[in-house]
Amino acid sequence: MAGTSPSTIGLLGARSPVGDEFIRLAPSSVRVLRFSRERRGDDEYGRWYTFDESRPETEIPVVVSLIPIWVLSERTAWLQQAGCRHLVVLSSTSRFTKVASEREADREVASLLSQGEDDLVAWGREHDVAVTILRPTMIYGSERDGNVSSIRSALRRFRFFPVVGPARGLRQPVHAADVIASLENDVFPHLGKLPIPAIDSRVILATLRKVEARGAIETARRLRQRISSIFCYAIAEGVADHDPASGIVKAMKPAAGDAADRGCARRAAGGGRF
Repeated sequence: MAGTSPSTIGLLGARSPVGDEFIRLAPSSVRVLRFSRERRGDDEYGRWYTFDESRPETEIPVVVSLIPIWVLSERTAWLQQAGCRHLVVLSSTSRFTKVASEREADREVASLLSQGEDDLVAWGREHDVAVTILRPTMIYGSERDGNVSSIRSALRRFRFFPVVGPARGLRQPVHAADVIASLENDVFPHLGKLPIPAIDSRVILATLRKVEARGAIETARRLRQRISSIFCYAIAEGVADHDPASGIVKAMKPAAGDAADRGCARRAAGGGRF
């Protein structure tokens, strides 16, 4: 490979709602190499790559995976060839919530998620690759997603939504762009201009306490996870030697519902973001 650039990111599963948002929000200084299962022609964002062709002309130190985690766990040889040093991968809370499901298919999904996570964590430890696993409940981000957008369309057309059976399952959808927006609103104004050595546990906790003070307890806890992910990347790039966000969980307020998220259903019906 010709060279290595920390500003190069490989995006697996780029042809997805989350992939769309990732490309849209990526700064111009970051080169994003997009990978899809199907071969596609070039477009305004450049070339498309597939797994079945030779690796790109440059190393990919950071890989963000939006494909099923159990599929990615079978592609670790490709990750090594690409020079991956930090892997960010989407899993799901279904790993925990569907373990005891009455449906065999749900239990199988939970098993696949669990095994995929375990395999990637073990691979990362063996090859000194930082692995960050994100477990959202349900992500939406365009009219192409098959869950929230379908429900929203039905609500707009019929003004009601039929529920079959006891309907005990609860979900809190997350818009792909809101992950970045939450950092911009609550974290960057307080931490963004500080040098890495100046951001310690005390500073991070003080920042998150401001979020907790407005009743957004769940938001504060999710922000801590995202700050931790940023430090994992910094460690992989050699600009930090520890993660100060990892040790403050017990100092935060316990999760008891996020007052800012109570209007989810109303905003979904109205077309707004969560």
